[in-house]
Amino acid sequence: MRAFLLVLVFSVSTICFGQQVPDTKLNTDNLPAATIEPTKPEREITNRIGMKLVLIPAGKFTMGSPDGEAGRDVVETQHEVTISQDYYLGAYEVTQDQYKNVMGANPSRVLFRDGEFDRDRPVTNVSWQDATAFCQKLSEQAEEKKLGRVYRLPTEAELEYACRAGRQTVYSLGNSPESLGLFAAYEKNSRGMTANVASKKPNDWGLYDLHGNVWEYCADWDGDYQTGPVVDPTGPTEGKLRSIRGGSVNMGAQECRAAIRCNWDPQFASSDIGFRVVVNAPGKKAGAAMDINSLAAVHDRHSARLNKFLSLGQLQESAAHFQDVVAQSPQDQQARLALAITKFSAALEQLAQSNYRYGVLGNRITQRLPLARLPIPSNPDPQIASYEEARSIVQDFQTNLQATIEVLNAIDSSAVKLKLFPGRIRLDLDGNGKRDETETLWQIFRNVNNGIREDQGRDFEIGWDGGDVHWLKGYIHVLLGLCDMLLAYDETELFEHCGHLVFDRIKSPFLVPQEAVGNFANFELGSISDLIAAVHLLRFKLNDPARMAAAHQHFLQMVSESRKSWELILAETDNDHEWLPNSKQTSLIGIPVGDEVIAGWNDVIDEIEAILLGKKLIPFWRDYAGTFFGGQREVPATGRGFNLKKFFLEPNDFDFLLALQGTAVEPYLEQGELSTPDSWNRLTGVFQGQFFGFAIWFN
Repeated sequence: MRAFLLVLVFSVSTICFGQQVPDTKLNTDNLPAATIEPTKPEREITNRIGMKLVLIPAGKFTMGSPDGEAGRDVVETQHEVTISQDYYLGAYEVTQDQYKNVMGANPSRVLFRDGEFDRDRPVTNVSWQDATAFCQKLSEQAEEKKLGRVYRLPTEAELEYACRAGRQTVYSLGNSPESLGLFAAYEKNSRGMTANVASKKPNDWGLYDLHGNVWEYCADWDGDYQTGPVVDPTGPTEGKLRSIRGGSVNMGAQECRAAIRCNWDPQFASSDIGFRVVVNAPGKKAGAAMDINSLAAVHDRHSARLNKFLSLGQLQESAAHFQDVVAQSPQDQQARLALAITKFSAALEQLAQSNYRYGVLGNRITQRLPLARLPIPSNPDPQIASYEEARSIVQDFQTNLQATIEVLNAIDSSAVKLKLFPGRIRLDLDGNGKRDETETLWQIFRNVNNGIREDQGRDFEIGWDGGDVHWLKGYIHVLLGLCDMLLAYDETELFEHCGHLVFDRIKSPFLVPQEAVGNFANFELGSISDLIAAVHLLRFKLNDPARMAAAHQHFLQMVSESRKSWELILAETDNDHEWLPNSKQTSLIGIPVGDEVIAGWNDVIDEIEAILLGKKLIPFWRDYAGTFFGGQREVPATGRGFNLKKFFLEPNDFDFLLALQGTAVEPYLEQGELSTPDSWNRLTGVFQGQFFGFAIWFN
């Protein structure tokens, strides 16, 4: 059993499995019934003046921006926020026509269309006091009053939560400022003129213009965030300025981020500021505790359905089913987790099938590459792989992982539990549409380790809970970071000369890579020369520096997720098939995890974070060569070292050999506190020589 578990951990950590989304339909007649769902409010409402509002589900998110985000301000301190109730938020800003309909006049001063005001542009030149008066007057209208609708301005937390829509990216639809123009009117594309509302793309929750167009008033007084986790924050109790969010047509990309904060005097109007409104959703308080028996029933039903879908290889049907459950019952955390597990499987599946299609080789090189180390069969007739197609494999995998992380981000990890039998999952690695017993995960793992018995593989059960949610998120952030690093550079030269070390057939202007076979069976002279050439060509032109910054954020998020994972694990009191146990629980792997080991891991995470944030430097090897090559020189606590944060946030073209020699890393060298070998030896001592095994397991 221990062998099977260790293989499973290592396989997840190196992305060693995948399966295809098939077209076969699943007969669900014998499956347990779906969860009994309470009556839910409408997904959208349209009020008397034609204003559309979208239902925003209650949930948790990380408010603020991480260290290192371009344009970040010190007032954007990250902290966990719980939005405890569903609410309706305007799909876009209040328009000039809507404002005039309620208030009797249009205060906007910019003329459009032959001297006429444009009714579909956001209203501007209103003060915070004007905006709150609009809400009050709209609430008093007979039809709205009859329906019990009370309008107000959103809080900062409600606005940022809705803007992110389950993501933790710089913008609501990703990290790249290059794509901001698709869903925002801002300095680069507006010529200083506001756009019609809803004329750009919406975010994932159907909301428009949360970046750019006009700044938007919030209900809060401006002030520092509260420290620690908070529920439904409303800002300071008093102040002089009111918060505004989102940026405007006169702001650059960094001033239009999801976390951007600004303020304004509530008495004065501005041609750069507008607002949108909130209506509280009817019904009971979102997030209210369910009866424990009902929660257990939901857990059992969803677990049964998920394992049935996966055991038949029905990823498409699984995704459709749980997506529908989530849409009907946004507070069903078990359904969200089932959907996330399905999407993660689909991401791995597509990667595996792409590798098979282009004939990724199973040699000593690919066995050490995270995205190529997959137990796929040999393809007798692979397609010719071009560099562009090789990049598309990485891009598609990253897109699918991002879809998974968005579902995981929406999960309330304090109230989730599923039973999972991963060994029973059927895989279709070669994409031929056939799924038999030999294509189950446990059979594939047995090909790696012959010591796994059928009962160990098929009956291996994980009680997947909140700590495991953050564990998976941490791994996905590592993979997303690796994808961003690969895509940040142009590796065309390396591929065209040495791509045959990874792919069976490649598109290249050179004959040698098309004729050579990169199997390394006997380390022939040709193979050795190929390896030498590959090392020589590890020099890449930087194409997209924003991806390096994104990678940095993913690695920092991995640290954050690991901390959250262990916070939840340490608080657990059950002992139910624990993937990651605390000191009072039983480990599925059979290895006890004591308090000293857990504390040691947290110390390691702190050290990794200090390096990523540039608070500690990696010792420059030339200054301490004796330490690394057997001499007596010790690395001091302070000295010259490599600033890893700068490497990500101020990237240059990459040259492996010059980095190894030292000249290529000179821009990143500085004096400061060092992360010394002695520190690492002390930190990892509690793992008794098994640090890397624990690191793969713990994340």
